[in-house]
Amino acid sequence: MYQAPIVAAALFVAYLWGIAGVSLERKGFRVPLVLHHYGFLFTVLFYLTAVGMHGMWHDIMIPSNWLHPTATEHMVRTVMVENGDMADYNDTDSATYKLWQDESDMTDFQRLKYFSTFCPLWVLLTIVVCVYHTHLHVNKVRYYPGGTGKLCEAPQHDQTIKILALPVVYALMSFKSACRMWQVMINHVPTAHRGAVDVDAPAVMFHGYVERKNFLMEMYDANYMVGDIYETIALVTFGHLVMGVLDRKIKVRRAEFDKNNVNTEFGLYVQRLVDSMGTLTVAGVKLFAMSCFLQGIYTLLITTMAFDFPQIAPQVFSRDAAALGIAQQEDTKTFMHDFFLGAGFIASFAAIGNIMIIESDFEELLDEFNPSPKFWGTKILVSLAFLQSILISVFLTPRGWSVVQSNLFYAAALCLECFLISLFHLKGWNADEVWYGDVELPEGKVPFLGQEGKNKVPNEAK
Repeated sequence: MYQAPIVAAALFVAYLWGIAGVSLERKGFRVPLVLHHYGFLFTVLFYLTAVGMHGMWHDIMIPSNWLHPTATEHMVRTVMVENGDMADYNDTDSATYKLWQDESDMTDFQRLKYFSTFCPLWVLLTIVVCVYHTHLHVNKVRYYPGGTGKLCEAPQHDQTIKILALPVVYALMSFKSACRMWQVMINHVPTAHRGAVDVDAPAVMFHGYVERKNFLMEMYDANYMVGDIYETIALVTFGHLVMGVLDRKIKVRRAEFDKNNVNTEFGLYVQRLVDSMGTLTVAGVKLFAMSCFLQGIYTLLITTMAFDFPQIAPQVFSRDAAALGIAQQEDTKTFMHDFFLGAGFIASFAAIGNIMIIESDFEELLDEFNPSPKFWGTKILVSLAFLQSILISVFLTPRGWSVVQSNLFYAAALCLECFLISLFHLKGWNADEVWYGDVELPEGKVPFLGQEGKNKVPNEAK
């Protein structure tokens, strides 16, 4: 199953679901907390993980006998003979077969193979940790003193929960990317709606190893674009949280200033400045989000049409070497890659730079919020991805690692790192922090301060 567009659609549905759930609560309806957007999203992600593990078992591990070198080579040769890449099973002088040996043979990379097979375990553990962490925040909404147990009364917890799902989305996409590299290594993309496959059934998509590999590489990239889309959603949410906390702090100080000064016009100008600053800060993040979103949509459209609907608009999407569609031609791919790379590079500076300036300049006002670990817990996935790419180029590529082998290591390492980040979030986004007391409650209700903050009422709540 090609999961990248499904995950992207699930994220969009969860976004709309979140708006609808909170709107219903504000109109007086009681929505069970488990039925809010996070319940839907985690259910879908767990289901897709299970489907991915099933596909890994039937489409990769069974045909290749768990990537055993002899069974894998037998399957590769069989499919190549079927595709015309080899004259016969023993035609080891074939250029295509030698290409596969150079970039996809795992015989000398057994430790990488074993490391990568832990990917589904890391995804499952990440789901468990993130669901547990989400449960802690939901319980704060459910049991705070004086509340009615509605998510709309605790928008800070709601926004935090959206950020907590980031490691799960990225881990699932990394797992699927690892599966794509395994498929390159065994030279196998099963035909649509095909059941279990064995080594003597080479019914595969595409017409040869090179075409199949190029498409799987595109799917590999598309997976990470979906992860980047949710990364930008998390950054936008973080920006709103930071500016929300800062805005409340400044309003308190403005109230104190107005109380001691007859002329309140200056305070109004300060408030306008803060509002404009908040708009500009989040605008930079939104620009980065739009860049990643457009790149993700473009790549998902191209790969989805080629994988699931090759008969539609072949002049645009066709992967047939005899009649390549416009979107599949090398000039088009190069242009779009350079365009999105430049747009993302510029937008990322605006997004990250704006937030870091706010965090640095208003550090004393954001002390309760403790923004640094939260920011890096949200941004660290992009940083790790960038750092790993550099380390692979410096240390692995000179040692003879091919792009396929490097990509598999990259995906497997990110699966493990997503689990570690989910553990880091437990500390960075602690559900008991005092700043969560700044909830939007009806007049007269007691603000929830968390277990550590029951006796420490913030100035804003006094």
